[in-house]
Amino acid sequence: MRAFPFQSGQWYLLLAVLLLSACGFHPRGGLGLPESLLRVRIEAPDPWGGIAAALRDALDRVGAGSTQRPDPASAVLKILDERSGWRVLSVGSEGRASEYELLEEVRFALYAPDGRELVAPQTVRLTRDVVFDENRLLGKVAEREQLREQARRELARRVIYRIRSQLAKHEPAAS
Repeated sequence: MRAFPFQSGQWYLLLAVLLLSACGFHPRGGLGLPESLLRVRIEAPDPWGGIAAALRDALDRVGAGSTQRPDPASAVLKILDERSGWRVLSVGSEGRASEYELLEEVRFALYAPDGRELVAPQTVRLTRDVVFDENRLLGKVAEREQLREQARRELARRVIYRIRSQLAKHEPAAS
């Protein structure tokens, strides 16, 4: 008969929970979006691709609905400009590119349903350095596109955080 009712696996779990709580770890929880972001219409030069698609996905993940149709109850997120590109950072001894920089940039503004400006036009930029290995050419095109999509998702998160922080100064978060 055992003196302690726990099995060894349960002790490890209990120990892990105690250690995590002791160091101050707690789940992040929701974003606490302001009321004006619960319904958002995205206006962009390319409404189904690029950063607009990444923003739509990011808004859906944080609990805000996005729409393409005019809706009197939705805020309007206007994508004023979007840039995406690669540039060579360094070349190898044979004159071939060995390192690239990925640049993703978006200029946006947020408007209330009545047309009032909620967030002034501003730019969010993201860069990533990518090393190119000539010995591994297979799949490089797909890898570049995957890196671009990851950068767009990160850029969309940054746009939402920027909007959220700007609106937090003026408006309480929705529960």
